[in-house]
Amino acid sequence: MEGPSIRIDSIPKRRWEFIERGLLRGESMNFTTLAENLDLEKREFLAIMELFIKPSTSSLNQLQSALHEGEAEKVMKCAHFIKGAASNLRLMNIFEAAKRMEKGASKKNLDGATEAIRMIKEELDRIAESLKAEGSPLNG
Repeated sequence: MEGPSIRIDSIPKRRWEFIERGLLRGESMNFTTLAENLDLEKREFLAIMELFIKPSTSSLNQLQSALHEGEAEKVMKCAHFIKGAASNLRLMNIFEAAKRMEKGASKKNLDGATEAIRMIKEELDRIAESLKAEGSPLNG
């Protein structure tokens, strides 16, 4: 069965603020309400968030490895990917942390990257837990 075909840029940007408010409070996300607020079916909304969480988690793992190895260019590329994906969904906590990392790594400065990675991981974990609570088949 093929998943829904939704273009993220077709959703009014002001409506993504509901997502950000849920993340800023540190609470589990209510995807049913969020989907309704975006005029989406719940399954469509879950699919959009799954499309975000899986590659972002993979990039975060690559970013951690690159930081451990001191590879500023790879840190910059991974942070750029995460920043772009978070920006599309208006996930500003993740966007800002990735932006700081990307900017620092572009200057070969990795100070503060460990803290930014921790914050991004916490936010991704919160989204993933909320997706799982809603019955999403995420694999860790």
